[in-house]
Amino acid sequence: MTNDYNVNTIICAKIAELRRASGLTQDALAEKLGVTYQAVSKWENAISCPDIALIPAISDIFGVSIDALFGRTEEKEVSSETLPWGNDNKLRAVLFRGTTLVSKQEYKNEKINITFEVKGNVKEVICSEFPVSCHNVEGNISAGSVTCDVVEGDVNAGSITCDSIEGDIVMKGGGNVTCNGEVCGDLIAEQCNISVSGDVGGDVISNGEKCAVSIEGDVSGDIISDGKNCAVSIEGDVSGDIIYK
Repeated sequence: MTNDYNVNTIICAKIAELRRASGLTQDALAEKLGVTYQAVSKWENAISCPDIALIPAISDIFGVSIDALFGRTEEKEVSSETLPWGNDNKLRAVLFRGTTLVSKQEYKNEKINITFEVKGNVKEVICSEFPVSCHNVEGNISAGSVTCDVVEGDVNAGSITCDSIEGDIVMKGGGNVTCNGEVCGDLIAEQCNISVSGDVGGDVISNGEKCAVSIEGDVSGDIISDGKNCAVSIEGDVSGDIIYK
């Protein structure tokens, strides 16, 4: 009996709450349901309850579920889908359409130019073939092209424009290197043009055809050239050997 009383009290209070929220009068609600306004008044004062056959119509009028009329919390279905990779702790940008994971998107095979531009310093950069523009790089950098001030580690890129590099430079498959300062490590070039305004602390190795190397400072290591039409110009001193293969 107690449970029935509680349920009746809840639905009566809910009808009064929803009627006021919807701006309906007791007369208007009674007319929609085909009952008298006295019946609606008795419901709202918990004197009586609506007939069970009227419950679906009441829920439709107020735009709520039958569970909501009885004060039950509606549990919304949570959309979940296992992501198509293991938990490898990598940072990814994932695309959703609404609540659905987009696992495959049709696209045309077109090249898109993407450039990473950072106004401050970066610790380390590894970003495949994309161009990178930043201030200082405190570690290594591997990218399609690099434009920065100082690199404290190694550089492996298609083209490089910077002030100084404290590690090695590795250039393969064409491109240009313009270093306005010094290179503390080795300089390895394959089929590309290199210009260094300062000193090179390691070896200078040039391979491939049509490779031009110009160094205005000193070279602490060896000069090794292996390729056709490969020109090497050193304005400073060379501490190591000069080897042409």
